[in-house]
Amino acid sequence: MQTLTTLTAPPERLLLVPSVESGLAELTRPVRDLLHAQALPPESAHLRIVLDAPWGYALDVLQTDATNAVVITRSPVREYLEDLWECGPAVLIAHPDSDPDLIDVLRRASVGDRWRDTPPGRPVLTPAERAVLRYVARGLSNKQIARRLDVIEGTVQNALSKIFQKLRVANRTQAALYYWGRLPRA
Repeated sequence: MQTLTTLTAPPERLLLVPSVESGLAELTRPVRDLLHAQALPPESAHLRIVLDAPWGYALDVLQTDATNAVVITRSPVREYLEDLWECGPAVLIAHPDSDPDLIDVLRRASVGDRWRDTPPGRPVLTPAERAVLRYVARGLSNKQIARRLDVIEGTVQNALSKIFQKLRVANRTQAALYYWGRLPRA
């Protein structure tokens, strides 16, 4: 008997409007496909499926333990996806139009291969700028960010100026909304 562990946020009672319900159905489709597959490889039993709902949940889980994690997200934000990948999951699936052979992906992941399916392109921010953006998105002040990154506040301020310019946002709130995929784009 094979067991796949699925990690999700703690259960809450929610009334889902149809658009949210269909969005959740789309996010969980790869998991349903896996659970209904008859040919799951025995070596995949140690893999953990992490549904990134809400966005940010997988980042919290991976920062604690990325071992054998198969992350499924629908975040369109390259910086966020790169942060997820750098945490070290075995698999990261984030491409909305993708339909990978999940059985093959699990087989490869179970023998130590890493695999990702994300939208093409690279993040526009450097790794250091991404770290600042990640902390801004979590609501930290410049002083708190400077302490965490072991830099002076002026360095954080300079990084924020570059981040605002590169992302074409006006302030911290817009930068945070961008990171969480909630900033409407023209």
